[in-house]
Amino acid sequence: MSRWFLALAPLLALLPPPAGASHPTPSSEDAASSPNVGKVRRSAVRGVSWLVRAQAKDGGWSDGTERTKQSEVAVTAFATLALLRYDRRHSAIPSAVDFVIRSVEEAPPGPGLATPQGTQIQRKLGTYVDTHLAMLLLSEALPTLSEPLRARAAQAIGTAVQKTSQAQSPDGGFDQRGWAPVLSSALAAQGLHSVARAGHAELDRDMLARSDAFQLSQVSFDQATLVARRGANVNLYAAAAALRGNHDTMQRAGELAADARSAALASAARGLALEAVVEDDGGQVLRGYGSLGGEEMLSYAMISDTLVEIDGGLFSPWDDKVSEGLQQAQKADGSWVGHHCITSPVFTTAGAVLTLLAAPKE
Repeated sequence: MSRWFLALAPLLALLPPPAGASHPTPSSEDAASSPNVGKVRRSAVRGVSWLVRAQAKDGGWSDGTERTKQSEVAVTAFATLALLRYDRRHSAIPSAVDFVIRSVEEAPPGPGLATPQGTQIQRKLGTYVDTHLAMLLLSEALPTLSEPLRARAAQAIGTAVQKTSQAQSPDGGFDQRGWAPVLSSALAAQGLHSVARAGHAELDRDMLARSDAFQLSQVSFDQATLVARRGANVNLYAAAAALRGNHDTMQRAGELAADARSAALASAARGLALEAVVEDDGGQVLRGYGSLGGEEMLSYAMISDTLVEIDGGLFSPWDDKVSEGLQQAQKADGSWVGHHCITSPVFTTAGAVLTLLAAPKE
């Protein structure tokens, strides 16, 4: 364990958990204040414009490849989260949310939703990633919705929570199958914590506790390293999942006045993941699998969001590195495309937009 972590970990443990994330839309004044901020905003706006053009008439998005033209819940939910980050009143959001709600309302029994099966996103992240992303999106979007969509969304959140509970494994995770299922389990945990903070549905405390324990298991305290086997042995995915999951656990522990040992363990696990990200001098973690894919974009978004909430001067250096790389990788039409595994331009573009528009609370 590095001297940096040993020195910083006690300070991180003392940081008060914030009431919730805040991701304001960058303003024209922001763009004028810094040339780089202006470039980042223009890049994000081009990505948003591409996403809006790619939205289907049913309100959803397909993965954007030639394999299928049918709208999918996971891709739609992720794209809609990007639109929410850009403008919570964006005109494309209600139809997208309606699409996701209908997939919950029309879902068959079991953990899954009414969405195509065997998709690229499911194969790479996990069988029930659609359910987890639907729960996360609806809990985040609920305050922005008008009736009757808001009432339907609230009911759909409860259903999605029940389905996520059915997907939970004995070890506390939520997806065993997939190329990097640790990311799907992290999304499920993030959605559950979002629902818990907002109070939109009754949660099984045991389910949440098992999920928190799973997030702890993604680091090895004995060896002071990340456990990457459920993240395709890619440290970026392991770091993103452990950082996001254990940070949420710390927030929840503070709200529940949980025992000090649980909070301390979550703090230490978050610190190990944080060390992997912040001390990535050679760029090994940032490179992920070696090229940009949807998994990288999802990981970048998780890390950026968590660093925003932690703050403490840790966000800016990371943001400078990842934003520069994303701007260079953007295509002329405003989109991004994955070069391995999750190649979906919709999913990849949404992840880029979420990352570029992460911003500390003003």
